[in-house]
Amino acid sequence: AGRLSTKLGETKRGIAAWEARLALVPTDAEAVDGLVAMFDETQEWTKLAQMLDKRAGFPRSDDEKRADLVRIAHLMAKELGQSDEAILRWQIIEEQFGQGDEITEELERLLLASGDSRSLRDVYKSAAARSEGIARSSYFQKLGSLEQDKLGEAKDALKSFEASLAADPGNEAARTGLERMLVDASLRRDATFVLLDAYQRKRE
Repeated sequence: AGRLSTKLGETKRGIAAWEARLALVPTDAEAVDGLVAMFDETQEWTKLAQMLDKRAGFPRSDDEKRADLVRIAHLMAKELGQSDEAILRWQIIEEQFGQGDEITEELERLLLASGDSRSLRDVYKSAAARSEGIARSSYFQKLGSLEQDKLGEAKDALKSFEASLAADPGNEAARTGLERMLVDASLRRDATFVLLDAYQRKRE
């Protein structure tokens, strides 16, 4: 009945049929698939997220599970406006499936919007640790700027800018961050040394 109603486009009847079937057999994967498709069609985002979450708990491939969890995270952030829950979902994905650029980018966007600078610092540190070359330099530069401008941790910022320039001596934003430190007597010597080293290596 559920399949027939879906094919006929009788949305309400289709949903009711799939829900009745799922109530009888909570592990009915076909019923969950049917409800995922119908809630997506009707844009019932909360119910869609619930069904995706349920399906992610079924025996499926890692790629399929990850895809459902990613969809939930996007639903939370965009359609449902639940940024905190979206952040939590991305963190769960990271724990279960490992780090990746997509996760870093989404967490960066959400944490910047929420103003959670300390959590964002952890994101940048992890991303920098796994990256190389220009990407590594960029993450360390972002970390340094966050420490300098939001967290008030100038000494840590200096170390981050130094790491950024070690990976790419031509990173202008990192150099600018260090140049701003030259007015601070306690930082001037170390900042100057790092800048001079970067300029020298860039010329080589």
